[in-house]
Amino acid sequence: RLLLATATAAGGDNEAAVTLFRDLLAEQASDPLLEQPADAPLTLGLARALMASGHDAEARSTLLGFVGGRPDAADAGQALNLLGLLAQKAGSVELATSYFRRAGDIAPGAPASREIADVLYASGSAADALKQYRRLAGSAASPEERRYLDARIILCRLKEGDLAGVDKD
Repeated sequence: RLLLATATAAGGDNEAAVTLFRDLLAEQASDPLLEQPADAPLTLGLARALMASGHDAEARSTLLGFVGGRPDAADAGQALNLLGLLAQKAGSVELATSYFRRAGDIAPGAPASREIADVLYASGSAADALKQYRRLAGSAASPEERRYLDARIILCRLKEGDLAGVDKD
């Protein structure tokens, strides 16, 4: 049923996905044999579906509760990145940057996002943005995307005063 909830969200029916994720979490919570906290894919899936449905406050609350439960590093990194996106959407670039930095510290191998890298760069965190742009450049889908990312990498280096690094990139 997790696959159904995920597929429903991917298909754009986010309200139905929210219902499915909530039902799955409720089933898990009512199982007396489970002593562990909520399943990360369920909670993160619910938060994403809530965000896509425009229920940002509930998504934020869900994510903060999840992070407070001390999930493993990769899951915490995903949750912090989602919290950063919510903060950015709410216009709090400083808070978004803080979440993105914490996510990078906790889960350095977490998938990069151009949106996250751009927010970090715009907020003056060129070193953190550089890490994101480098990861993205390694998997660029097109030559145009690779050129854009290479240019951003050079801008990060310049912003950090690393002229020697500019020559490398």
